[in-house]
Amino acid sequence: MFKKVMCCKEVMCLVSFVLVFGLVGVADAELITGVTASASGEYTPGGREAFNAVNGSNLNFIGSPGEENDPSKYTHTGGNTQFGQGGVMWLVGRNVPPDDMWFAVDLGAIYPVRFLNFFNFGVSTGARNNRGIQQADIYYRTDSLGNNSHDNVAPFDPAGWTLFGTAGTQTFTMGPTNGDTQGPDTIDLRGIKARFIAFDINSNYGGGTFAGIGEVQFFSGRAGQASLRTPANGATDVLRDGVVLSWTPGDFADKHDVYIGTGFDDVNDATATVDPAGVYVGLQSETAVALDRLEFGQTTYWRVDEVNAPPDLTVFKGDVWSFTVEPIGYPISNVVATADGSFEESVAERTVDGSGLTDDLHGTTPGDMWMSTGIPATIQFDFDRVHKLHEMLIWNSNQTVESFVGFGAKDVVIEHSLDGENWTALDGVGPLAQAPGKVGYAANNHIAFGGATAQHVRLTINSAQGFSPQVSLSEVRFLSIPTLATGPDPESGATGVAPDVTLSWGRNGREAELHDVYVGSDPDALALAGSIADSSFATAALDLQLGQTYSWRVDEVNNAMDPSIWTGDLWSFTTTDVLVIDDMEAYKDEEFKEIWGTWTDGFDDPANGALVGANPAGGDFSPETGIVSGGRQSLPIHFDNTGAPVSETTRTFDQAQDWTRFGITTLSLFVFAGDDNTGGDLYIKINDEKIALVDKSTYPAGLNPGWVRYNIDLTTRDVSSVSSLTMGVEGAGAQGVIYVDDIELYAQAPDLMILSFLAPTIEAESGTLSAPFEILSDRPEASGGQYIIVPNASGNSNGDPAARDDGWAVYTLNIPADGDYVIAFLGAELDSDSFWVNIPGMIVNDDSLDNSGWLRSNAIFNSSEFVWDFVRDDVGATTDPVVFTLTAGQHELQISRREDGTALDAIAIFSVN
Repeated sequence: MFKKVMCCKEVMCLVSFVLVFGLVGVADAELITGVTASASGEYTPGGREAFNAVNGSNLNFIGSPGEENDPSKYTHTGGNTQFGQGGVMWLVGRNVPPDDMWFAVDLGAIYPVRFLNFFNFGVSTGARNNRGIQQADIYYRTDSLGNNSHDNVAPFDPAGWTLFGTAGTQTFTMGPTNGDTQGPDTIDLRGIKARFIAFDINSNYGGGTFAGIGEVQFFSGRAGQASLRTPANGATDVLRDGVVLSWTPGDFADKHDVYIGTGFDDVNDATATVDPAGVYVGLQSETAVALDRLEFGQTTYWRVDEVNAPPDLTVFKGDVWSFTVEPIGYPISNVVATADGSFEESVAERTVDGSGLTDDLHGTTPGDMWMSTGIPATIQFDFDRVHKLHEMLIWNSNQTVESFVGFGAKDVVIEHSLDGENWTALDGVGPLAQAPGKVGYAANNHIAFGGATAQHVRLTINSAQGFSPQVSLSEVRFLSIPTLATGPDPESGATGVAPDVTLSWGRNGREAELHDVYVGSDPDALALAGSIADSSFATAALDLQLGQTYSWRVDEVNNAMDPSIWTGDLWSFTTTDVLVIDDMEAYKDEEFKEIWGTWTDGFDDPANGALVGANPAGGDFSPETGIVSGGRQSLPIHFDNTGAPVSETTRTFDQAQDWTRFGITTLSLFVFAGDDNTGGDLYIKINDEKIALVDKSTYPAGLNPGWVRYNIDLTTRDVSSVSSLTMGVEGAGAQGVIYVDDIELYAQAPDLMILSFLAPTIEAESGTLSAPFEILSDRPEASGGQYIIVPNASGNSNGDPAARDDGWAVYTLNIPADGDYVIAFLGAELDSDSFWVNIPGMIVNDDSLDNSGWLRSNAIFNSSEFVWDFVRDDVGATTDPVVFTLTAGQHELQISRREDGTALDAIAIFSVN
């Protein structure tokens, strides 16, 4: 018996990293050049070496001069073939197993690495697999590649490397197709010291045996300077309360000189001893400064100089950063304008549609303005809801004849209303200012509303600026004080939301003191869930149901104001239909992350014959990565009841779980049984209740059903406090291995694919064959003593099978009833492993079909021995059997050669229940 050893590792500081879009300015980073690359392998046909992913090929700089160090100023052009584009990308081919793929760079020197730009591998439209990297673990070190060497076709050895971030695994965006361009995934590495950076690839898009990278770029931090954290440089609409300025210190900083002011030059020019504007805040040890309430619309400039520790006390002058506080009022959108008369094309809508405006400066075209049919004239503006009005901006008529004709409005009466019937006149409105009649006219009429609440505003114009018998306005804009909660989280319309979600919103209504939160499944009858002072609301007590759409809103309350309640916008979310108990993805062969640390087995218990791990007999106790139902890993349970009565592995929950909440009715899990298992009955235990898991299918001898889903009804069981879950095999002398994956909870039991074998099997040699198919009798283990094969050296056939008349094998199927069916082949990979498959009149998922309309079933045997496997979808890259919908009666199964060296022995048909 092998001993499980706890791996004691040096404690390392892990810095979390985030995916960043729209980055800070170039002052925070500098592009690293001269980077070289190594990899586990290279797809050298066509020139797809590792170096191609670091040499800048197919990179596009989209910035202006001086922005070369800004990571957001680059895009990459994807490939234009199914293997990318030669000479501009790295690709590792099918000679390397997926678990062995890795890619590493040498930056040439040790840098404080700030940003990583990752451009994924791109392929042509219609390529079989995307081939881009989906997930990878990112490591770094300063000295060497460690135990890894270029083109070694071996798994990545992480010994001596440090994993980036507490999460470790990074998911990348799928690459572009058909030569399109795409921006990067940019990862903030926060100045980690590194020379070597490696990507240990976990999975690729499409799931094929190729993986590649378009380009990677690295940007170093500026060693002595502070790096901005919050607020982002140039940020706008920053809340006036609670602003905290924070930064990442320079490499050698001991203290920080901080400068804050409202003028760029004041902050840029000041020193600790020369400070005429009084912007120097002082020398401090902390890396953050909290500010008092700021003025609306104020732009604040700030700088941090890094001061080294004694004895040198070097000062590294920082860059000047800035941010702008939220304005008093925000423009109201979706305003509807109507008038008592409009002249030709100069209709009222022109005052609210932005026509004639460029950067808020108006032109002189009459068709971009409203023109009345006479004086007095009335124009009315209606909003989508009641607003608290701050200001109205008016661009008066700006025709070129304004100076001597004067179409602009002059004497006006402005009224506002809540209901459109009862109006209140605005006091203190003087004559409007005249426009210059020139292009580039800025609004010169600012009408204050003082927070009046209204849904309608009406202007009655009694005179023009000149002798014109008509009046005109160019543009009108209304600014309202924000009174509603905004920025819902989850976003409105979000799906897959946890049923115990905490609802929150990014910004309160400006004068709100309390927030009334309403939640319900009927948007027209929401119930008050709570009245709170915080900007978040926990829904755990509401017991939301799985797979349900809910609406919610936040009404802002201030009893000292009029009105005292502002009814919020209606938002919605849909809860997930599944809760994951364990998908086996979190485990690693690392200390405190071992799968046997959670799923305890019989390692130290003679009465328990279970051991978990990929290969316990060989000392490998890690999760299984080759046989999985979903994701990248499963739980392997090796059972041996020759010396023990049972074999069990148990997961104990740190806190008992209530499986009666959220409408849960079903526990679902997937199990895969090994081919060489002998005897044994499978069961699961919830707490101490044992539940037998019965076999669901009958198959021809040797056909492994693959992953079988089991549903367990929880509605009649006590599952209000589940503290443990056990998988076990009982039965004297039973031996073998099972794999468990995706243990989940559902409100509605998921569908089960139960297959019923329609005996007998069909012998491959019994069909109507055409050359180069041959019947051979040289393998006595073949069913019926014979099998068919496309001989080696016959060549591959990747074109449309219907376009040729050779290499066909045709069989008659007798289908007993309308329904769904799957097909299994007994065959062998004597050199290759694929056929074309078709049943005229079949209905399958369109994604399963090649452009030819046939199924391209690839990698169906993977064995030089005769083995059973289901016909699977190669185009959609799924591991599930393809389901054929067929009508009752006789059908013709057509098999056409694809790759030579593929042998077929027998065919089995199953109905899907």
